[in-house]
Amino acid sequence: MTNRSSSNAPRPEDVGSFWNRITSRGGGPSKPSRFLIQINPPSFPQRGYLNNPQDMNRLRDLTFQCEATELPGRSLSTSDVQIAGPTFKLPYGSAYQDITFTFICTNDMYEKRIFDDWLNYINNIDNFTFNYRDEYATTIGIFQYDEGGDVSKWPAVTYGVQLIDAYPIAINQLSLAWGEDSVHRLGITFAYTYYRPIGQLNAPVPLPDLGSLTGSISSISSLLSGSINGAFSGFSGFLSGLF
Repeated sequence: MTNRSSSNAPRPEDVGSFWNRITSRGGGPSKPSRFLIQINPPSFPQRGYLNNPQDMNRLRDLTFQCEATELPGRSLSTSDVQIAGPTFKLPYGSAYQDITFTFICTNDMYEKRIFDDWLNYINNIDNFTFNYRDEYATTIGIFQYDEGGDVSKWPAVTYGVQLIDAYPIAINQLSLAWGEDSVHRLGITFAYTYYRPIGQLNAPVPLPDLGSLTGSISSISSLLSGSINGAFSGFSGFLSGLF
């Protein structure tokens, strides 16, 4: 009878050592709720709802209002080649998918107004002309954080990317209904040319632009910890570890 066992096959007793390696070397599983973004203000002339520099600074407040997004992916565009024998693929370029950010809206609908103005600067609805991309594109940072076990220090950025030449291309509609008592969530889709990984693995990096956030940290923490029907419940645990 053939012995089907193999010295290379995984053994049940290896599971414990595997988990120890995952937790000691990798810090345990990474959680999608532990992220922040940073949208750098574009360089186009202040106009419309962006005339007031204080309003422009509120663009940085969106760091804490973004409740969902994605880390970008990349694929290689290929073409089939056959010289002799089987067909094989050769890459000729990189392709990047658009990214959507979902923001919790405040009562003054600032979030909707700023992106309305941003798109209108790209394509003016008065004459439907387009401006140059260098005038309205910007960079956006997306940061993945660890668990931050030491409360006296900032959580470490375990992975981060910077979207290059990013600008909004779509503002999702907001549904209205008398029987709905939840909060508005505004989806904004951004195009970008490519992304660049930033930072060093496990390097402690402070939260983006905390000093420029309007209002106090305590009021922001209070808002996210349980008001507006728990809209920020997925993020409140992360925030409590920061402040």
